[in-house]
Parts: sequence; C-alpha cells; structure tokens
Amino acid sequence: MRIQGELLSKYGRRERKRTVQILHMVSKKIVEHARSNRLHIIMEKPTGIRRLYRKGNGQKRSYRGRMNSWMFHEFQRQVEYKAGWLGVPVTYVSPKFTSQRCSECGSRLIRLEGRMLGCSSCKHVEDRDVIASKNIMACVVPQARPSA
Repeated sequence: MRIQGELLSKYGRRERKRTVQILHMVSKKIVEHARSNRLHIIMEKPTGIRRLYRKGNGQKRSYRGRMNSWMFHEFQRQVEYKAGWLGVPVTYVSPKFTSQRCSECGSRLIRLEGRMLGCSSCKHVEDRDVIASKNIMACVVPQARPSA
C-alpha cells in the first residue's frame, strides 16, 4: 500500500506539472495576442462549475475525476497576472443567461439538436457557446454588436 501511494503521488505530481506548463504556454499566447492586436480580455467567473460534476449527476467516476482535476482558477490567475504585467485590460462577467437570447435580434432561443440553438424570429442558428460569447461581447462593449 505504501509503494502504491508513493507511485500515485509521483504520477499525480507529474501530471499536475505538465498541466501547469500547458496552462502557462496557452495563457502566454492569449495575452501576447491580445497585446499585439490591442484587444481586451473578457472572462467568465467559473463559480459553481464543480457542482456540475458531483456524484449522482449521471457521470461515471473516472469522468468526474477528469473534470474535477481541471485547474480553472489557475488558468484565470495566470492570464490575469500576465495581462496586468503587459498592461492588457481584463474584465470578468457573469455567465448567467448569456445563451438564452439571440445575438442578432434579442429574441428568446429554442433548443435544437446537440449544442445548437435557434431563433424563431430571425431563423438564426448557431452553437450555444458562440452565441454566449457574442452576447458577452455585446454586454461589455455595447457598440460592438456582432455581425453575421
């Protein structure tokens, strides 16, 4: 049992270090891209995301373990730190209700198959994450309504 614990500890540490290195590289590229193109970084606060992956929510144990091992806050911390260092502005927004309204006309969306949402008014169909990102952009920068 002791040897098994040491091995699990070793490989867990190795995976954590690899993950932190990947997060470092990705956050660095995001901030450098924002700086070179004079962009503003807008992020959601992922509060309550771990509640999605609790026992009893219909996922297997291994899936819940993978989802809960993500370092959500670490990525945001690194982006915010590097952006502050380079003078890139960072804004946090609430993710609530961002994918319920059409990004084109503002009407209520209906669920289609998979991740797609559709508007009954303007017949606009798009992935729910794309709609949410357009609505977040429109909330933070009101004059920047996305064009199709």
